[in-house]
Amino acid sequence: MSAQGRQDTPALPNEPGSALRAWQKQPTSHPLTQMNRDPTEYDCTQCGACCRSFPIFASEADAVREPSIRQEARLLAEHLQAEDKAYQLFPLPFQTRCPYLKDDELCRIYASRPSVCRRFEAGSAQCIEARRRQGIEAS
Repeated sequence: MSAQGRQDTPALPNEPGSALRAWQKQPTSHPLTQMNRDPTEYDCTQCGACCRSFPIFASEADAVREPSIRQEARLLAEHLQAEDKAYQLFPLPFQTRCPYLKDDELCRIYASRPSVCRRFEAGSAQCIEARRRQGIEAS
């Protein structure tokens, strides 16, 4: 075992898995490399950290797909709108989370959620940062 707790196994340059083992042996001084490298350990159905940590915007296309966005979100001033930003869902005054995040940490509109939420990946650097901000460790 190495100092970082990883098994030292020699690998031939073209051996399957050699690139992964080389990556796993990288120094772990950067916070994002200190995470557990298995993204399956980041369960999106029990967290909700992303829904409390970053601004959430919805496009007009998102509002067409999920009409309640027009009631729950703030319409941005025309000069602030962009193709992917027409409505602001979070943060809004007096809210500590996206209005669609339920108490059980599940999304009320998961099937029709905004595109920005669809693109957010469990285990990504943003996910890990959201969890850090909320004091949530990998499960």
